[in-house]
Amino acid sequence: MTFLEKLNKLQRKITNTDRIYVSPEFYPHLIELLSLMKPYRAVGVDKKRIGSSRDGGYVMLNDFDPVKGACSFGIGHDDSWDMEMARIGLPILQFDHTLDSSPHRHPLFHFHKIRIGKESRPSARMESIASILNSHYSSEKELILKIDIESDEWEVIADVDPEILKSFRQITIEFHNFSAVADNAWRQKARQALIHLTRYHLPVHVHGNCISPLVICRDIEIPDALELTFARQDSYQLVSTDEAFPSPYDKSNHFLLSDVKLDIFQKLDYPRQA
Repeated sequence: MTFLEKLNKLQRKITNTDRIYVSPEFYPHLIELLSLMKPYRAVGVDKKRIGSSRDGGYVMLNDFDPVKGACSFGIGHDDSWDMEMARIGLPILQFDHTLDSSPHRHPLFHFHKIRIGKESRPSARMESIASILNSHYSSEKELILKIDIESDEWEVIADVDPEILKSFRQITIEFHNFSAVADNAWRQKARQALIHLTRYHLPVHVHGNCISPLVICRDIEIPDALELTFARQDSYQLVSTDEAFPSPYDKSNHFLLSDVKLDIFQKLDYPRQA
């Protein structure tokens, strides 16, 4: 996205014209997806914002002592999350096919100009989560994963074996394009991705990226991009919560825009656990 495109998008947000209306017939489908993202509370564990105070920062559980390494999929212009992980002392595997190098240098950064995909294709400079773990962390089970790969996340997670995801103690991921819920192929892919994620993890935080358009469907008003953190169930005692989002840990993604209240999550029922 060019600077002018970003400026035009910001102007639409400020003037409240950047909205996408979804037909009410798809309301049950959107409710099903959001229910799979309804956060739980990790008993006895506080949260902490990692990275930028604006876009590029994510709220996670403040529990990094057991962690041995981190993977950062999608860097863009902001590696503040990676930098904070490095300050903790964690080696960071960085992957971004749109860059030639990380925005900043650090001895613990290991950058790869590779795209994250559902399968490994060396000729296309693409690797899957499984191949990355096999190459770099074949036996490590205490890792952290951050994913912001501009809509590719649905396909990547929908296709991964949930057993692979067990290597990650926490997973922070930005989900895009909820306005596509009317598309059956997208909807099935999104559902499969969330089912895979919640096999061994549960969401513990959600935040709306206010830079993205507002998606409206009946009483649902959410940004087209949501940032979530998932925690591995065998590492935490996860219980229901009535926490409101955004929380005190959250910040608007842009200083000119207000955070979006995600009241819908307090109204949702938790999905039945298999």
